[in-house]
Amino acid sequence: MWILNLPDLPRVEGRSNIVALWVRAMSEYAWVIMTSKPGEIRVSGDRATGRFYTAEVTRLKSGEEQRSGRYEDEYVRRNGRWLIGSRTYTMLHLQSLGKSSGMGSWKGSGG
Repeated sequence: MWILNLPDLPRVEGRSNIVALWVRAMSEYAWVIMTSKPGEIRVSGDRATGRFYTAEVTRLKSGEEQRSGRYEDEYVRRNGRWLIGSRTYTMLHLQSLGKSSGMGSWKGSGG
């Protein structure tokens, strides 16, 4: 079970519902930079839990935003493979950065 908790939106459950929301939401972004850092992973036999923190900077049509969030995962091991049993995302921080900080055409350093 995947659960998405975002401010100003109803709770979204289930992979297909989250993917549909993601596809609609991504059409509003010019770009997204996201990093993820593990906070804690605990293993007990064939079950485990994990906590990961994210940081994002995004450009929407309405301007740029900075946000952070947390994934709370439950894992199960089946036939020697670790699978996500459930994942819950909660947004922890959202801040508007205004219209533009000058990265509109940034493409990275590809040489």
